Amino acid sequence: MPNAELTAPEQAVAAAIRRGHDVDLRSGDPDRDSPANAAAWGADRVVRAEVLAELLLGEYTDPADKPALRLSGARITGLLHLAFGEIDLPVTFRDCAFDETPDLYQARTSFLSFAGSSLPGLIASNLQVEGDLRLTGCRVSGELRLRSARISSNFSLNGARLQPSAGAALNAEHLDVGSNLLARDGFTCDGEIILTAARIGAAVNLEGARCVPPAAWRSAGRTWSSKWACSRGRCTRRASSRCGSPASPARSRCGAPCCATRAAWPCTAAG
Repeated sequence: MPNAELTAPEQAVAAAIRRGHDVDLRSGDPDRDSPANAAAWGADRVVRAEVLAELLLGEYTDPADKPALRLSGARITGLLHLAFGEIDLPVTFRDCAFDETPDLYQARTSFLSFAGSSLPGLIASNLQVEGDLRLTGCRVSGELRLRSARISSNFSLNGARLQPSAGAALNAEHLDVGSNLLARDGFTCDGEIILTAARIGAAVNLEGARCVPPAAWRSAGRTWSSKWACSRGRCTRRASSRCGSPASPARSRCGAPCCATRAAWPCTAAG
């Protein structure tokens, strides 16, 4: 896209990405900069998703290039469509607000962070991240879809709030995490977390997490008190339940560990 067609914040991103410089559009006022207030942000903080997609999928071949996207405080308008994309640079969004659900189906990248951002959901089935996937402090109002995703290092949900209006909060069936799955430091989930047949290479830590079961479960009188056991990176549930049916330790459907009170479920891999 010709530079003349870019807005001022988009030009700043285009100039910074080649050398991996930060672009910070925040005002410095914490209340004003909260992604929850993104509707009040001006045009000087708006970046079109199509521009970001073109930059992220571009080629940076100069020997001096050290490409990376480091964008803070932006409102991302339109659909960030990166499905099947080879993103050959680390990607960091901080305190950004997305108008539409980003699509990273079967994309590949080295590092991906949405720390502190607001998302209407995330489509990332079959995503491959060669480093960390960080959703630290995110506010997500739809489904996080990470079925069969592969994360070589850590998957962090520390401090995130998952509040889907419908469906699962986290659908990560067959997820493969090379190191730790972290969901502590005030992590809150209002809905189901699905980790059927997931493989976690090191530890699952939900210390201090608060999980609330789906409304349909609460109306049926289902409550759960769960602890986790990991062996060779595979997690199974050891649960006591009051739902009218026996708990099944062999079934690793992690949407079950929901209770309306604070919970701490540290899980350390053995073997």
